[in-house]
Amino acid sequence: MAVVKLTEKRIRDLPLGAGIFRDKDVKGLMVVSHKTTKTYACQGDVRRNGRHVRTVRVKIDRCDRIGLAEARRRAKAIMSTIQSGVDPTAGPRQSGVTVAEALEAHLSERELRPSTERSYRDHLERYLVRLRGRAVADVSRQ
Repeated sequence: MAVVKLTEKRIRDLPLGAGIFRDKDVKGLMVVSHKTTKTYACQGDVRRNGRHVRTVRVKIDRCDRIGLAEARRRAKAIMSTIQSGVDPTAGPRQSGVTVAEALEAHLSERELRPSTERSYRDHLERYLVRLRGRAVADVSRQ
């Protein structure tokens, strides 16, 4: 992982598949030269209370889509977020709504036939009983 002063010309002249090149000017900015394309990315350590939580790498955009100045601007914004202790790659927080609560809300908003309501409740009991008490955002495809 070479640390170089990135310029538009140097990025353009990089051979495909050459690896990762970090920028001297903007901390965290890098160009990743893949087999088929070159991509701007930003990498930094998320720290909370002075402790290292994790290292994150965020793809910014392809080098042929945006210029170096725009990539540097975006990298500075991303690094600011990372240095404040926020992980930009983290998924959404839990909603706190359970599957049963979501079903009740759905049923209260709709005028459904009693047989449809029974069917929905039956499916909840039969197929989702092991998910009871878990938030909807926690339910994965497995």
